[in-house]
Amino acid sequence: MMPNLDGFGLLNELRSDLRTKTVPVILLSARAGEDSRVEGIEQFADDYLVKPFTARELLVRVSTHLKMAKVRSEAAELERRLRAHADLERNRLRESFTLAPAAMALLSGPDHRVTFLNSAFLALTGRQTTTQVLGKTVRESFPELEGQGLNELLNQVYQTGEPFVAKQREVRLRRKGQDETVYASFSCHPMRDVDGNVEGILVHAVEVTAEVLARTTLETRVKERTAELSEAEERLRILSGRLLRAQDDERRRLARELHDSAGQMLAALKMNLVPLEEGAAQQSPRLGQLAANGIELVDDLSKELRTMSYLLHPPLLDEAGLPSALRWYVEGFSERSGIQVTLAVDPQLARLSREVETTIFRIVQESLTNIHRHSGSKEAELRIVHDALQTRVEIEDRGRGMMPNTSNEERPMRVGVGIQGMQERVRQLGGEFKIQSGKDGTTVIVVLPTGAATPQLAD
Repeated sequence: MMPNLDGFGLLNELRSDLRTKTVPVILLSARAGEDSRVEGIEQFADDYLVKPFTARELLVRVSTHLKMAKVRSEAAELERRLRAHADLERNRLRESFTLAPAAMALLSGPDHRVTFLNSAFLALTGRQTTTQVLGKTVRESFPELEGQGLNELLNQVYQTGEPFVAKQREVRLRRKGQDETVYASFSCHPMRDVDGNVEGILVHAVEVTAEVLARTTLETRVKERTAELSEAEERLRILSGRLLRAQDDERRRLARELHDSAGQMLAALKMNLVPLEEGAAQQSPRLGQLAANGIELVDDLSKELRTMSYLLHPPLLDEAGLPSALRWYVEGFSERSGIQVTLAVDPQLARLSREVETTIFRIVQESLTNIHRHSGSKEAELRIVHDALQTRVEIEDRGRGMMPNTSNEERPMRVGVGIQGMQERVRQLGGEFKIQSGKDGTTVIVVLPTGAATPQLAD
């Protein structure tokens, strides 16, 4: 026993001194009973031993409490470091928020009172000092926001706990005494306490007025330019239509001249050669044979000119209509190329406009020529279906096919002039043109509206 100080008093002194506050203490006493133990524990003793006890028991308890004290000390040190680190990170975060180029503000409570803001937020809102905003509610600091739905958005985020994100939203602000319309992209994120309840809102905003105005100006210019290009394209299509019609008219004129003028001259030449051949044969068999060969050449040339004239513009197309002209052309094509062509024309097909009939004939002519030159197919099929709304033409072969995606909608490859000409003819009449090609062959599909006509260019 110490003079004027018992064990409980010593324990109280140790716990009062910061230097010995955490030192483990085991009370050794001859006082048995529950009251003594409770009194010792209430004085923050780590353990209480009642005599008699063995040295081994004492050593074990001392060792155990030293280890426990070491663990508590290490845990306390770790907690201190963690708290210091948390404070450091909190200060860094606040500093980052303060220096951030984006506008940031922290709103607390259901009335959205501003408890933190950075200089970028002041610049965005047009306020001069923090005292104009800090500690005040949003309604008090920014009365011009009333009626723009922003206060309601803050209420929604606070009540639901769901964040809100807006991009390039128009906002009317009073900046430096003047009303301005700005555009901002901003987000409102709910801030929660340790229990998970919403206690505030973090606002993050970036002004994008310059970008929006630049994009709007660019879009306006693009629209104007697009309108100009559309107008130019329309005029180009009309001019292209004129060129196609002029080309058809020239073919018709050349066909007529070949048939009438050149044909008549060849007929007259033959008439002159016949008596010459007869007279020459009487004088010399060799001269007679040469004259006979000349007459045969004139016949062949006359036949070739007639075929060329019909290919340039078949008179049946004007006189009897499309079905007759196609039958004549298909028969001649099969004879010249050796390709068997099956022709199936809708019996309900009546006379169409001259432009439509000419377009269909030219497309059939070009398609069959392509089959003969490129496909290697020995057979082809031509189908024409007609109703009150449209005329559908399909030319199909069973050849080697073309590269995929060669329709006018998806055309990664460069197509030939012939296909481009067919596309332009169909486009002039407001129809549809596409090509389906694969390993089993190629199909050209043309759909023309009934009563289609080429647009005219105003003078």
